[in-house]
Formats: sequence, C-alpha cells, structure tokens
Amino acid sequence: MRRWAPPKPKSPQIELRLAERGRFTAPVKLATDTSRDAAGSVGVARGGDLPAAVGGLAQAMVGVLERHKKTVALGGVMLALQVRGDVFAWLRAHPEGATADEIAAALNRSILTIRPRVSELNRMGKIADSGVRRKNASGRNAIVWRINE
Repeated sequence: MRRWAPPKPKSPQIELRLAERGRFTAPVKLATDTSRDAAGSVGVARGGDLPAAVGGLAQAMVGVLERHKKTVALGGVMLALQVRGDVFAWLRAHPEGATADEIAAALNRSILTIRPRVSELNRMGKIADSGVRRKNASGRNAIVWRINE
C-alpha cells in the first residue's frame, strides 16, 4: 500500500542569461567560406536576404540547377523522370506486359523506385491494367501492366 505524501515544491525557474558564455563557446560565430560560397551561388546575401532582382528562392534554384545540371542530372526529380522513361521503354519492348516487381528486377532497381513510376504512367494514361494478375515477390496478386494502345 502506498502512503500519501505531500507534493514536492516546484523547483525555482532560472532565468536564461544570454550574455554569459561557456568555456568552450567561441567568442564569435564563424562563417566558413563554404557556407558563404553556397549562399552566394543561389543569390542569397550573407544576411540571408534575396536580392531584389530574384523573384524568390525557387527562381534562384533554377539558376543553380542550370549552372550545375551535369552534377545534379540524376538527382531527385531528374532521376524520377529517367526511371519513368526506362519503365515505359521496357514495357514497350515487352508487349506481353509485366508486374511492377518484374519490371524492377529487369531494370535492376528497387521496387520502391519502380512502383511510383508505374503509378505515374498509369495516371498519365500511357499504360493500363491488362486484366491479368501474377504473384509478386510477397506472394500477393499483382497487376500486369501493358502499354495503353
């Protein structure tokens, strides 16, 4: 049996003092050349303000992507577009159709990369459900996709 005990008094709140610094805190906030160069490459001034000529950060990023498109060609959206094209080309070459798992195995890519591209192609009307089902790796029935004619 637990005995009742009076509540403990609240601990006193200590006011936050920003003027004091710890032993290991640098006396000045350092800005590296790398961060300064990175900010400058998107048109951001040191204080974080966009110049008046740039309509927004998205517009600044378009300029960066244009300047560095060789290095970012397969990153993010560009990778998705390339994989979507690969899936469509593979299905065009195989008119019998295939499940997303079979396409992933044939293209040597993760199913998590291929499935969204198959869904996009279906929404775009480029491929369609053939009405046939085949077992996938998990043993469930999967749609066999074909080029929409």
